[in-house]
Amino acid sequence: QFRQQLGQIVTPYLAISQALAADDAKATLAAVQGLQGAVSSINAKSLTGKAAERWQSELQGLSTIAGRLTRARDLKSLRSAFALLSDELLTLQRVFGLAGSDKLFELHCPMAFDGRGVTWLQDNDQTRNPYYGASMLTCADRVRKLEPAGKADANKGGHQHE
Repeated sequence: QFRQQLGQIVTPYLAISQALAADDAKATLAAVQGLQGAVSSINAKSLTGKAAERWQSELQGLSTIAGRLTRARDLKSLRSAFALLSDELLTLQRVFGLAGSDKLFELHCPMAFDGRGVTWLQDNDQTRNPYYGASMLTCADRVRKLEPAGKADANKGGHQHE
């Protein structure tokens, strides 16, 4: 049940990604409103113990990122906050699992953020880079189907399984 609720974050996340890939700040901000609604509707009462503690930590991070996206007013700051959101979604997938994650792809652009690189999720394997938009829409050095929860490498992104 909790995974189903977490999965509700995916739809607005994908809308944000698509709007950024289209270089459309206005559509991105509209999609951020959907993200905030999805995050606020998650009911974690079914979680107990360490899982509940971990969720509170991740929820705080997710809320902070959503706030940063809401305050962003240009594509550069939106993309910066989206990178944090992408990392958070991948962490949520590894720790809790997201409903429907078997239909998602994990992509990586090695050039974004001055060569530090960045990862994001899409619902297909046709690269639409949200960090570069039209200037380098198909920039990705890795495109792979997202691993089901518990099977992904727990050390990616600096987070580990509980």
